[in-house]
Amino acid sequence: MTIDSPYPGLAVVVGTVVVCLLPGVSCPTRRANEIYAPASPRRSFAAERGGNVLAGPPPTRPAPAPAAPDYAAILDYIWLRESSRGQDARCWQVGPAGEYGEFQVTPPFLADVQRIGGYVIDRADNANCRAGIEIWLRHYAPRVGAVTTDELYRLYNMGPGGYRKWKGRKP
Repeated sequence: MTIDSPYPGLAVVVGTVVVCLLPGVSCPTRRANEIYAPASPRRSFAAERGGNVLAGPPPTRPAPAPAAPDYAAILDYIWLRESSRGQDARCWQVGPAGEYGEFQVTPPFLADVQRIGGYVIDRADNANCRAGIEIWLRHYAPRVGAVTTDELYRLYNMGPGGYRKWKGRKP
């Protein structure tokens, strides 16, 4: 015995009996020859239940919302890229742009985090840097459309203006 229905989950004809497949809905069992042969099973089901027939295909579920970024993993990735998790001795030397520490934080970045969230970053304290960088990422990521780990790293590395330029050239 096969069960065929162009609209799964509504009603099907099994042998000579119409069976309702909606969970929690009681449908009267009818013989297939007792129901007229309409244009579609949806029409017969709707007519049998006393409802209206909607035009078009059955409704689809909306796409799931994208998952929120995992900031702990993103911060680990930034830490790895910027200083090999603190193993690169050069991270403790002040660079040409004033970058310093395991996250290579620059003075303009420090000022921006303080402006955004009133948070003061101590570049020598890893946990403190992580908190400040997360504040900064949460502020700018939605504004520029950065979602993936790579995009968030590029945003951190380039800043919002540089990221927008990079994203505009991205294929």
